[in-house]
Amino acid sequence: MKGNSVMNQTAENCHKVAGAAQEALQWLQVANNAERVGPELPAVKRDIQRLMSRARKLHTASQRNMCAGVYGPSQAGKSFLVSVLARPQNGPLMTNFSGSGGVRDFIKE
Repeated sequence: MKGNSVMNQTAENCHKVAGAAQEALQWLQVANNAERVGPELPAVKRDIQRLMSRARKLHTASQRNMCAGVYGPSQAGKSFLVSVLARPQNGPLMTNFSGSGGVRDFIKE
């Protein structure tokens, strides 16, 4: 599926960013490099650590199945909203619930 390849690419990119951030932190451990950064060293380290943390979290999230939860009163258009937001450009939103007998149209079912 196209969605899986996008998610795999996202996970790979996040993994690369986290690795680059780790390498940057290691680079800052070298005395000469730390001197080059100067008095901004603590702020730069903090920013790189935040970047690494975010990249790792995004990597983890990109490998999980997605879901959407919409709450509201009956007959308020929740299903239609989800189908419009989640469907592909050229077709209906299709779902695959385990045990339901295959792929089904989200709105029609």
